[in-house]
Amino acid sequence: MSKKKIKAGFAILNIVMGVILFMSSFIMLSDKDVGAYGLISMIIGLTLWIVGAYALYIRRKSKADDELDFRNIKLINTICFVISVLILTTVIVLPIIGPHL
Repeated sequence: MSKKKIKAGFAILNIVMGVILFMSSFIMLSDKDVGAYGLISMIIGLTLWIVGAYALYIRRKSKADDELDFRNIKLINTICFVISVLILTTVIVLPIIGPHL
């Protein structure tokens, strides 16, 4: 029976985006104009970071244990990957179209 594996690339991108958002949230918290968005950035970043790290941990563990069921983490990892891609797209596209709005 062939089992689909957790995609390591998705998990790595989640970790990278999580670290970037988490670290940038400290700078955002020090700016009074940003308000609560620094806290929101910290929560999203920490969530992405934890999900990515846990997905890589489960992926490594699933190679040794064939009976390990990891359907839920695959779904959560994919959802977090989509959120990461949306954040990256927004960060790249907004500075380009921003002056024209």
